[in-house]
Amino acid sequence: MFYGQYAVQTDSLNDYGLIEFSPDNGTTWIDIINDTLYSSTFLWYSPKPVLTGNSYGWEHFDVSMADIGSVFNIQLGDTLLLRFSFISDSIADNQDGLMYDNLCFTDFVEGISETSFKPIKSKIFPNPVKRIFTIEFENPDSELFQLSIYDIHSNLIFTRDNISENNVVIDAQSFEQGTFIYKLTNLKAQERSWGKFIIVK
Repeated sequence: MFYGQYAVQTDSLNDYGLIEFSPDNGTTWIDIINDTLYSSTFLWYSPKPVLTGNSYGWEHFDVSMADIGSVFNIQLGDTLLLRFSFISDSIADNQDGLMYDNLCFTDFVEGISETSFKPIKSKIFPNPVKRIFTIEFENPDSELFQLSIYDIHSNLIFTRDNISENNVVIDAQSFEQGTFIYKLTNLKAQERSWGKFIIVK
């Protein structure tokens, strides 16, 4: 998971920003916003950042990069590089350019071999959560899904198997306050969805 905030103020569409990652120590760079070859590898939970023009304040972005491990054969201990660029024309102006804030990277390691999963859409509400929350997801054929919930330190704190509906209701009374990640997995159809939520007490 990779999320944060950005603000952009440029004089024209000729000034723009890029967010790229490299799976091979800087030999290859992939634009996570505009790339079309690997677009299914990135699951955006917010609108994709528009790093040009004027955002008129701070905007949030939130993307799951969970499938890059299987797509690019990234192993435990490998290095993943991220690069933030701003490309500007030669016209001087008094605009602010591009800024980032509150960048956060969350990594999860599982003890089984990863296979390539098809990303599916899911949503959680309400978010932030006070006690009861619902996760809705794509499941038109009533396939069996497993739900796993992790805290921000990658500790598994909750799991539920054999979910055949397209939603699951959870009582978070026993959860601590903080940020959590949920993962829905259908091993038979190789489908998966990730999401982030916050619990407030």
